[in-house]
Amino acid sequence: MPTQHTPWRTARFVFAALLGTLLPLASAALPAPTGESQRRDDIAQGVWASFPRVDAGTPCASDAPPWPTRLVAQSPGVLHETSDAARPLGVIIEVRSPVNPVARRSGMNLSLPITSIEDARILSGLPEGDQATDALNQPRILLEEPGSFIYRLPPFDPENIPRRDRNTAALTFRFASLRPVQRDERGMVLTAAIDRTWFQFYEPRGRPARGAVLLMPGMVATPPGTLSGITQLLLDDGWAVLRMLSQPARFNQNVVFNIDPQQAPEAQIEPMADLANQRAAEVAYAAQAAWTHLEHARPDYAPLPKAVIGFSAGAITIPTTLAREPDRYKAAVLVGGGAEFFLTVEHCEFKPVTGVEIIWRGGRPSREVYERFSRAYLSRACLDPFHTAALARHVPSFVLMGGADQAVPSPLGDLLWERLGKPRRVRLDDANHLGLFLALPAHYGDIAEFLAQNVDGPAMLAPQREPTK
Repeated sequence: MPTQHTPWRTARFVFAALLGTLLPLASAALPAPTGESQRRDDIAQGVWASFPRVDAGTPCASDAPPWPTRLVAQSPGVLHETSDAARPLGVIIEVRSPVNPVARRSGMNLSLPITSIEDARILSGLPEGDQATDALNQPRILLEEPGSFIYRLPPFDPENIPRRDRNTAALTFRFASLRPVQRDERGMVLTAAIDRTWFQFYEPRGRPARGAVLLMPGMVATPPGTLSGITQLLLDDGWAVLRMLSQPARFNQNVVFNIDPQQAPEAQIEPMADLANQRAAEVAYAAQAAWTHLEHARPDYAPLPKAVIGFSAGAITIPTTLAREPDRYKAAVLVGGGAEFFLTVEHCEFKPVTGVEIIWRGGRPSREVYERFSRAYLSRACLDPFHTAALARHVPSFVLMGGADQAVPSPLGDLLWERLGKPRRVRLDDANHLGLFLALPAHYGDIAEFLAQNVDGPAMLAPQREPTK
């Protein structure tokens, strides 16, 4: 039976959400430009009349690229290019440390941890002891670039580790992949980009595990208080939690697009569509590899039912994650998500966090221009949740969103809900992005009920293990 959600448990969740969510999200915001306060007042009243409309009939072009390829080592130093859905498209590197990894957004003076070069060696299939630099030249491997959100293991005193820094996870590991970025005239890959995604796996203590939940955060590991609170509540209710610590490192990498609204949109929007496809695919590839690794390391979890909960950017990428493995998940909870990546980043009030900057020749364009470019974008961005949501309708979904959200604009949240087939939904009409997450503790009972109705299967007792030394 689910744990009773007493006022004290809910109060702890609310307190953690307030402390851990308010400050990080507020710090990501910029001062509102002139006239913005009136626009926010209008939005708070539910006025979205001027927001670009998305053409629901836009198909994915028949010649649009399929799932993006990755380079996988077949033998030492020999890489094979594939997008095979039947196998993980990268490698898992286990992490044994008594402290939690920490992350920061990289700046222009990029300082990368030594694990970047070590992961490149592993991805290239080179044995330990080979010159690390060899792995950066077969093909040439690009390490993370400015704007990337990079995890590392901090130095620590083994005799005096603060409680908040202790690694209490049963498993800690990272997924690493290689994406082709430059080719020669024959199509051979000259340059590939490394990307990494970190995970921690937690088990309920002393009680049967009802199933396992993949928890996918918002950008740059937000909202931290809400993520920690819901992790503990899920554990208390008997769910094991596979926690994606943040999106893949390059999900926030800085990129600039220059667009001339007077020119045809198709060629200009193609790089934006490719970026959206790559970002969504990498999340799905990381989730697939994480589950495969978990079920190999802990075979007792393989038969248990699985669910996924995503916040903000995590919710945006859930449909593509479901489309990658349509038979893995029994339920999905999407909090603060949306569809149509192009319009999302262009109208996001936390735009610097996305890493995407669009420079329009002649200044901000009209609504008609946005709609024209949106149609061109959607015809190429086949892994945008606008398209993949239709492939995920067989998975029971629960959508929670705000009606005054300017981080993931509410009309695009409505769009995602519609593309999912209008599943169960809680829409807080006056809530912005931050308000939605601060109100979330009051709806954990709804989430718990939804999981119980759609995921519960035969329970098993997961043996408890000490944190990795």
